[in-house]
Amino acid sequence: MLLRYRALKTANTDLAATLQGLTQSCEEGRAQLGNFKKERGNVNLGATNAIAGLQRKVEAVQAATRQRVKDFQKEGVGRAVRAHHLF
Repeated sequence: MLLRYRALKTANTDLAATLQGLTQSCEEGRAQLGNFKKERGNVNLGATNAIAGLQRKVEAVQAATRQRVKDFQKEGVGRAVRAHHLF
């Protein structure tokens, strides 16, 4: 009876130690995942900001192009070219 008790107690101690190790490993994994998510979020935010900046530049060029087209149509090619210093 005592041998069985000791065997069960040893097995219980081993299982508790294994559980503690796995719990710690799980917590470390969660912390790493949290850090990864934060880093990826920062990378994505940076990319989004870069895209927004490029979009503003594209819109500015499009607006300038539209204005030049209007000037060409309105004033004639010669005056519009001189006005925009194209040549």
